[in-house]
Amino acid sequence: MINKNFCHVNIILAICKVNPTLKVENVNNTLNDDMINAEHSKDRDKASQLVNALDPKFIITTMFLADLMYILSKMIKTFQCDHIDLSEVKYSLKITISAIEAQFIGTNETPPTYGTILHQYIVDNNILSNSLPSFISKFAKTIINSLKNRFSDSEIYNALRIFDPKFLPQKESEISNYENDDIKVIAEYFGNDHFSTDGKKFSAYFNIINLKQEWGMVKQIMKSIRSFNFVKG
Repeated sequence: MINKNFCHVNIILAICKVNPTLKVENVNNTLNDDMINAEHSKDRDKASQLVNALDPKFIITTMFLADLMYILSKMIKTFQCDHIDLSEVKYSLKITISAIEAQFIGTNETPPTYGTILHQYIVDNNILSNSLPSFISKFAKTIINSLKNRFSDSEIYNALRIFDPKFLPQKESEISNYENDDIKVIAEYFGNDHFSTDGKKFSAYFNIINLKQEWGMVKQIMKSIRSFNFVKG
């Protein structure tokens, strides 16, 4: 259904993005008017196709996609920034996944909230949650799995933030044990051989013991340069 009406979905998504509070009834009335009064026959045909496509399931699916795209767009904008801390990768991913789970999957104790646009449509039309298409939760779970697969190395990205001097503790007493757990993550990842999907071997970058020894010295170097702005120079 999504593939068949993909162009129609894009049109309705655009409408929702421009005016999220716009009633479906108003869209339908506008299309009905175009179907009869549009100057060109091709425009009347397009309006007719959209009217026929605007059944409840299609409308629910489209509004779900509008809400979902809003969540994903926030993460995308973060990743498109000129400068992004490595720690923001894991944080943005976690927030995005949590929002999708809360709005479209829910838990045994808490039902999903169904976003903003879709939620309002459900309320306005007295739709029971158990009558909503199962596509919503299935697609949401698929998106989450895709995000986790795409950012499977988010833990190592997050661990690498410790090399940013601005995260170094101000208190001297806290520096000695600063992020030793993250060093273990880095050591585990880069201190062992890795193999690509085609079987190509990537040898370990360093010895794990040597890394832990070097880390004690690196922290002191970071302490001496943490006030320097590497972006501005």
